[in-house]
Amino acid sequence: GAKLICLPECFNSPYGVKFFREYAEHIPSGETSQALSQMAKTNQVYLVGGSIPEMGTDEKIYNTCAVFSPSGDFIGKYSKIHLFDIDIPDKIRFQESETLTG
Repeated sequence: GAKLICLPECFNSPYGVKFFREYAEHIPSGETSQALSQMAKTNQVYLVGGSIPEMGTDEKIYNTCAVFSPSGDFIGKYSKIHLFDIDIPDKIRFQESETLTG
């Protein structure tokens, strides 16, 4: 069986700047982190939690990946630093940096 499970980016929320603050949680005390911890422990796997919008202690929002051990322990996190910003006139505009901190 698998020993490592990796989830996708922003798996617990719609992917849009208008949703990030609404879905943001504290890591590792938030609901999603607690669920990931339990899943890692139940299945005895390392679980890389893709990323979720994280509410930082500074009240800023980060796109953060949390990692859990097979015992369910929170063992680390990484916050995305290269945010996706695109602006093609008359085509598409999407700016993660409007809401997220890199």
